[in-house]
Order: sequence, then C-alpha cells, then structure tokens
Amino acid sequence: MKTVFTIHNLLYQGVFPHDLFSDLHGAEYYGNVNFLKAGVVFADHVTTVSPTYAKEVQTSYYGYGLDGLLSSLGDRFTGIVNGIDTKSYNPAADNKIAVKYRTSLSKKIENKIELQKELGLPVRPDAPLMVMVTRLVDSKGLDLVCRVLDELLYYDDIQFAVLGTGDPAYEHWFREAANRYPLKMSAQITFNDGLSRRFYAGSDLFLMPSRFEPCGISQLLALRYGSVPLVRETGGLNDTVQAYNEFSGEGNGFSFTSFNAHDMMNTIRRAEAFYRQPEHWKKIVKNAMSGDYSWNVSAEEYMGIYRRITLESVK
Repeated sequence: MKTVFTIHNLLYQGVFPHDLFSDLHGAEYYGNVNFLKAGVVFADHVTTVSPTYAKEVQTSYYGYGLDGLLSSLGDRFTGIVNGIDTKSYNPAADNKIAVKYRTSLSKKIENKIELQKELGLPVRPDAPLMVMVTRLVDSKGLDLVCRVLDELLYYDDIQFAVLGTGDPAYEHWFREAANRYPLKMSAQITFNDGLSRRFYAGSDLFLMPSRFEPCGISQLLALRYGSVPLVRETGGLNDTVQAYNEFSGEGNGFSFTSFNAHDMMNTIRRAEAFYRQPEHWKKIVKNAMSGDYSWNVSAEEYMGIYRRITLESVK
C-alpha cells in the first residue's frame, strides 16, 4: 500500500529512548527513536503545509535535525497550503458577527463600531483597529510586539486588541498594557469563537509577526473577512499574503522579512499610511476578500500526488 505522510510542525517529532523501541528500524535519531523520522523514511511521498515551510525545514535552522533527510527526498517532498472552511467562515452568512457583508466597506465599518463598543474602546471609525487572535506563546512573535507596543500606542493614532491565552507572562503583560492605554487597547485573555469572528469582521489590520509559521490559518480567516494581514514572511504566511504594491494595485496585505521589531514597526506605519488613503485601502481589502481560501485548490494538489504514486506502483 502506498502512503503519503504529512508534517504539520517539525518541532514535534515524537522522540523516545531507544531501549523502548530497539527493534524499530529506520527510526534511529541521535541515540533515540524518532517516530516522525520513521514516517518520513517509510512514506512514498511526504507533504507539509506550505511551499515556503517545505523549503525552510530543509535548512538547519528550521529542520531540527531532520533537514538532511528532508533534503534528500527531492521531488518526493511537497508543500501544500492548507485551506479553510469557507462555508462556516463566511461574512455574508455569519450569525456571530454584528452585520453580515460581502465586500462592502460600509458594512465592515458597522462591524468595527460594534466591536469597539464590545471591547470598551472609543468608537473611532477613522482610527485603524489592529488585532491579534493568537496563542500567547513565543513562536507567535509576541516579543516583537512587546518591544514596540508602548511606542506605537503612545505616538500613533491607532487602536489595538488581542484575543487569546497562553504563557502567563504574556497574559500578564498584555493585561498591564491594556491598563496603561485604556482608550487605545483591549486585552481579551480568553478564547471564544464568536468573539474571534467579530475580531476578524470588525478589525482593519490583522497582526501576525510569527517567528515561524508552518501554514497559519488565522491570516486566511482575516483575508476572508477583509481584515488586512500584516505578517512576517515565513512559512505559509509568505505563501498566502502578498505585500501591497501601490503602483500595480496588486497585493492583499503587508509583510516584513527579518524577525525584527524595528522592521515590524515600519511595516505597521506603512499600513497606517495606506489606511488613510481610501482609494488604496479599498483596493487592498477587495484584493484580500476576492481570494479563494477554500480547500479546493489544496485538494486538487493532494489528488495529484495520490494519482502519481498510485500510477508509479503499477509500472
């Protein structure tokens, strides 16, 4: 039987002492047993969840000891971006948001106003509202946010809200930041599906400065709801968010390359500048909402792999 093995996050490999599974061939890993490695070794084809992540894990920085093995696979290793359930996540039919909409910016502004009220922020349709819906952990780039948030909220005419739980140190930091800037920031240290949807529907910018991100789903949901993603160019973020070009009118978001707080801040301010140019902002939101983020394209790519390895078995 032919097998396809899919890697989501290479950080989690299932490593155990060798003496527990001493007769398991092909899984040796620096004196231990590695079940993820075994999956790679014995599969006919290996996939991961984005083309960029597939390239990244073939380097020592992202490969966690398996970069050499993955590099040796050649065309038997493929990155395919995940999709989202576009029926469930549909702003035109979502009963958990304040106002349903398709591509109408006026309806999106109504959602923004209701979200500002719900979060206890001043109702400011003119001020960009940037949000994060995230696990509060290091890999999500929160250390970059912590370095610049005081400067951003003190000097810039912007509102910021975060929704999520995780590391208690980050939970405490964001609560304290919200206390320092009650007119500009809200910290919702919880998780609630309905509130997350209202974050997507009511926000202008969606911040995702991840240290690494195999694929990422949140940026796809943000695009679907017209919340413009601002991301670091890593993994699936690099494959799904294209930086806006004001000359060609192409692009569905904003991005920065280096894992650097200064670069992130400059990109936020670039996004703020375009927010205050309605002709550009409408174009960016339209570009974001017009993409196909369903599983259709991904499913076709998987089917192509299944067909190929099946045909190889009958040759």
